[in-house]
Amino acid sequence: MPPPRLAILTTGLARGGAEAQVTLLAGTLSRRGWAVRVYSMLRPTAFVEELQGNGIKWRARAEGSRIPWRFFD
Repeated sequence: MPPPRLAILTTGLARGGAEAQVTLLAGTLSRRGWAVRVYSMLRPTAFVEELQGNGIKWRARAEGSRIPWRFFD
């Protein structure tokens, strides 16, 4: 059976409470066997190392881009 998948979409990854919770949730679920991806509408300024350290793939939308993301490609 494939692992459960979760895509988390956030406005941005900057130092803040909501962003910290996104990082903690993604890390916890990843360690429990979930396939987690984090998508940010803005270029991240924090938490990238934490996500990568937990093996979580992330992607930021290119500035001015109107092309929709393909989740779990």
